[in-house]
Amino acid sequence: MSDKIITEEVLWEKLEEKGIKQPYDTDHEEQLAKVLDHWDASITGDWDDRCNRWFYMESTADSYEVYVATYGKPNDVSICENVYYYENSWLEELPNCIKDGANIFFSELETESYVFIDSINETYEHYFEDKVEEMQDELLDQGWILQNDVVVDA
Repeated sequence: MSDKIITEEVLWEKLEEKGIKQPYDTDHEEQLAKVLDHWDASITGDWDDRCNRWFYMESTADSYEVYVATYGKPNDVSICENVYYYENSWLEELPNCIKDGANIFFSELETESYVFIDSINETYEHYFEDKVEEMQDELLDQGWILQNDVVVDA
């Protein structure tokens, strides 16, 4: 019976068999592909009318760079609600947009935006946590037991 105990090692092995790697073992491109596929979302750097979430930069009249995050049509921008002066707050809603299965326009897709990479990493961590829970449930349904009756956290 001891070979049917769910440990972290067993979980990681079973997830790896399904092509699901731990966040620190997964590069940005793979994380992006997994989360988009999992939540049936898309991200493009091409201006596309099918997009329903928009993340892009604009220049002000006096040549400052501001960051826009808006829903619906890209022209429906509220200065108070959708425009950010600092980049670090700009993509806070991106993980939720992906989880909502949105079609997303992101103007900086081809650049190495650390804020974007962090946002995708955060989203992948949520994906991984979901997969850990699913795998635990699957193993429990197959008659496995939890080590010390404690659910393993991702």
